[in-house]
Amino acid sequence: MPSADLPDGPDQFDQLAKMLRALMLMESMPRLQLSSTSEREDMRQAIDSGIDILANLKSYRNALASISFLPDELLSDIFYMVMIAEDAWSPMWCRLIFVCRRWHRIVMDNGRFWSWISEGKSFRHGYSRMKVWEKRSKGYPLSLKFRNKQSTPLFTRNSHRVRLLNVDGPKSDFIHFFGDVRDLPMLESLHVSLRNSNDQPATPIYLPSFLVQGGAPRLRLLCLDNVSFESGKELQLLANLTHLELTREIENREMQPALPSLEDFYNTIKLSPALHSLKIRHYIQIPSDVQHLPVISLPVLRLLDLNMDIQIIWSILRFLVFPPTTQTSFIARPTQHDDYIQGVKSLMIHVRRHLRHKDAPVLRSANIVCGNYLAFSFSHNDTCPNPLFVSDSEKPLHHILLYPASQRQNRQMIVKIINALPLQKLVVFNAMQVTCDNIEPDTESSQQQFSQETWRTLVRLLPVGITIRIGVNNAMLALL
Repeated sequence: MPSADLPDGPDQFDQLAKMLRALMLMESMPRLQLSSTSEREDMRQAIDSGIDILANLKSYRNALASISFLPDELLSDIFYMVMIAEDAWSPMWCRLIFVCRRWHRIVMDNGRFWSWISEGKSFRHGYSRMKVWEKRSKGYPLSLKFRNKQSTPLFTRNSHRVRLLNVDGPKSDFIHFFGDVRDLPMLESLHVSLRNSNDQPATPIYLPSFLVQGGAPRLRLLCLDNVSFESGKELQLLANLTHLELTREIENREMQPALPSLEDFYNTIKLSPALHSLKIRHYIQIPSDVQHLPVISLPVLRLLDLNMDIQIIWSILRFLVFPPTTQTSFIARPTQHDDYIQGVKSLMIHVRRHLRHKDAPVLRSANIVCGNYLAFSFSHNDTCPNPLFVSDSEKPLHHILLYPASQRQNRQMIVKIINALPLQKLVVFNAMQVTCDNIEPDTESSQQQFSQETWRTLVRLLPVGITIRIGVNNAMLALL
């Protein structure tokens, strides 16, 4: 039988290419007598040998490509970056292993490619794949993403090497998720988002205390959604976090007894001066009295997102110091039995202190939206997007959302917001989304988005010479 080895020179390659081209022409192929078993077996072996030669030729051609001169270690890093950029949880990146045998070997030999394990769209099909990837990960630290309680055994037997854990599903599925696990020594990132099932009573589920009592010493990123520890004071045991996200649906009242107080929250972030992002939504109890707390500095904070009662927001801003370049979002809800306008005044005093800094970015564009709320967004770019319709990476530099109860409150809030921010170099003001058809004079002011008087108040406060983009509404009448 002929050898499947590659030819060793250009002339032999040329000769082989001519022979293969000739064999492809059916009229040039000899009539084979395949009556005997031995002849058919010889032919099968010859074909298999030819297939091997073609595969080797493809490998040789791939070896001539520029990327093939990169070392395996560098190729592995490039492939891993591609996987992370596309979606590490999705198996779509696996098409890399079908390019050539070298790429296949590089990916199969490196456990980190198989360390991102999720159930995929269908648990029934994903479970077998998860077991294969678990074996291929070769002891590498795991990043796990689960939506189903059937994945619990995989987590339990690998708890010693879990680096990232993302749990998102109904509470009833994850009541016993942590089970007998008593520590997660490799855990760096924890994201838990639980929701009540429609057919189950709303009962609180608490995270195990070992997470804050030294059982997760490497934890740096913590995101909790509709779940908490048994006591808000347990959060004070966390330290050296870089990302903290605590969110709760406002209707989720069974969590309220376990929520941290403002002082608990203060003591928590005090132990994490290297925080990069801080996002809190309805997760802090309303204080009965606002105490004066010493200042805390977060010098590398990049994102501050607060969505809660206005009294808590301005109380946090009173003791928090962060860079003027920090991206901010404040959604301030009225506090019961308090003067909301007075709360807005207190809020904007602290916003002004942070944003009117000599090193603060110049605000060049603004966007206003009005419905049952009043929302201002500001950007240092020439256009300012609506933060409700863009990804986190595209959101404006500053966002403030308030809840006026009348046109008079609209005007009061507009005055306080615009006077608090450095808008001297504003170029574009986009009011296209403040539109309404109720410009008839008999329309109740409470049903109008902006009355003519409100528009006049707004326009008079804006810098001279800017571009104002409006639709057909009361703004046009006010400007005329």
